[in-house]
Amino acid sequence: VKLKPRSKNSDESHSKNRLFEANDRAMAYYHLALSKNSQAKDYFFKTRKLSTEIIKKFKLGYSPDSWEGLTKYLNSKGFDDQVLIDAGLCAKSPRGNGAYDLFRGRVMFPVFDMQNRAVGFSARILGGEKVAKYINTPQTAIYNKSFAIYGLSQSKEAIRSNDRVVVVEGNMDVLALHNAGFENVVACSGTALTELQIRQLSRLTKNITLCFDGDEAGIGATLRAIELAGNSDAKLDVISLKGAKDPDELLGKGKDAWIKAVKSSKYAPDFVIDFGKQKYDTNSAPGKKQFTRFIMPMLRNLSDDIEIQHYVKKVAQIVDSTEESIKKLLSNDDQKPFLASNTDIEKENQASPRKLSLQEKQEQELLELCLAYPVSLSALKDI
Repeated sequence: VKLKPRSKNSDESHSKNRLFEANDRAMAYYHLALSKNSQAKDYFFKTRKLSTEIIKKFKLGYSPDSWEGLTKYLNSKGFDDQVLIDAGLCAKSPRGNGAYDLFRGRVMFPVFDMQNRAVGFSARILGGEKVAKYINTPQTAIYNKSFAIYGLSQSKEAIRSNDRVVVVEGNMDVLALHNAGFENVVACSGTALTELQIRQLSRLTKNITLCFDGDEAGIGATLRAIELAGNSDAKLDVISLKGAKDPDELLGKGKDAWIKAVKSSKYAPDFVIDFGKQKYDTNSAPGKKQFTRFIMPMLRNLSDDIEIQHYVKKVAQIVDSTEESIKKLLSNDDQKPFLASNTDIEKENQASPRKLSLQEKQEQELLELCLAYPVSLSALKDI
């Protein structure tokens, strides 16, 4: 019997399967390591007050503070260094030969796809070292941060039954809410929800509720998500946290506080309008101009004629103008995203910085050096 050579697609499928297998083995390695590290266990059980059930459900783990612990373990299971590098578990040694563990001394959060396969990891530092608080698996053949959604595999049934998904900013927010019994909650990989993630969630429900942090980055991520959702058939609501910086902190006030926050969520266009009213003085002429320019991209993003008419009327009332004037602005071709418009407005209010003279530049550089290296201050006495 003459055997046919494997096709290119077959080879790619085999390669991806090896990456899934490597991640699965790594997940088991990290999960077992958690049971042996008291600091990591204290973080999950005492600091975060997670139940054993949640630890097992999300396969949480710990990466030992070793340069080659995982590498050697997976090598012994038949995975060569290149597979581990391709899986995003290890990095190539700068010496040119061998590999070293990418995750060391961190608590581990596996990220699963819809088939419940581990595709990557998010890792949080435990100590107070001056390194990145979180690091994630780099882009691989099976992990795409623009598509991956933390907790989706564990939440999909609850999302379907509730016909709603709540998207939060952090992995710990997902765990805390699941721990409290709210299981239709996921997190995007990073602070910005992408169009690919919105499409994926829309297959489970058309009702997407955002709950990002109230800081500048969180507001920016919310506005970007609202803009992207305009290209889908999803309905976006926004939860505004009051008296808490994130959902985990809000839960400290009891489950009812979260239930109330969800019930008080606003339809995305109303959230944008309320945010604009807080940001700009709609009682002054310049403030009305700034508010209107900020709101225009949101209005252009609406596709339903009834909604457009509703919000045109609402904006006209806020700035004490006519609906015809708002419609005229709406037909303008100068279409910019929320944040671009917002940035342009802020720039208009900022005076251009004065150029420094050569002497001033030298004085500034000298001052920066002294601040960076205080021991050099004594040398100034001789100048």
